[in-house]
Amino acid sequence: MARPLVRALGWLPLLTVVAAAGWILVHYAALPALVPSHFGLSGWPDAYAGKATLFVLPGIVLGLDLLLGLLGRHPEWGNYPVEVTEHNRARLHSQFRGLMLTTRVLMALTLNSMAILTVEIARQHLERLSPVWIGICIGALLIGTITSAWRMRR
Repeated sequence: MARPLVRALGWLPLLTVVAAAGWILVHYAALPALVPSHFGLSGWPDAYAGKATLFVLPGIVLGLDLLLGLLGRHPEWGNYPVEVTEHNRARLHSQFRGLMLTTRVLMALTLNSMAILTVEIARQHLERLSPVWIGICIGALLIGTITSAWRMRR
């Protein structure tokens, strides 16, 4: 991947945190005291909590992004599905950095969009999360992880 694109993608998780937190703040005063805090696979809310909990997802994303970003800068800390040798070290470290970036971006998009959609459900602009959206998010995270592990095994 071209270096400017990698650098731009590296900032995407932080931008999604700012967007989600901003969306929550803009609508915070008008939200009900209790908002959805958990959804079933069908997309319907099945638990509620105080509206301050809306900031939990962007906070989790921020913490995980910092951790995964640090791991991406230190691929020697990674756990690999094959033995790391002088022959394959550069390739495996490059693939590990790609896995960390992919995970950061997909995790940020998934969790922060969920925070924004939760606000919209609390505002009664949506009834539930789309099961298709849930499937796409889970599928993208799984496919990204599995294909990265598969590539490392080659």
